[in-house]
Amino acid sequence: EESFLMLTEELVIELKCNKFSVATATVSWTIPVSHLAKLKFRRQESISLFFKEAPEDPIIYMCENSAEAVKQIQNVLKRHGVKGKHTNA
Repeated sequence: EESFLMLTEELVIELKCNKFSVATATVSWTIPVSHLAKLKFRRQESISLFFKEAPEDPIIYMCENSAEAVKQIQNVLKRHGVKGKHTNA
């Protein structure tokens, strides 16, 4: 079973599907975009999503294209009026 992250204008959604049968998937959870508190990523490695309900317990996804995925998430957040700073080590 594989997990996929889907982002709409209003929701962050996790989908799970069998890697041998990707025609159907099950929604594992949904959280409003407005509940996202922090976003971290490691290039070509992972994305960490921190939500207001559990700021010390991020949801982490291994993702080779993490930089591109973060750009897409940031685009949605900007449309919600979220401004943030980019930092690195």
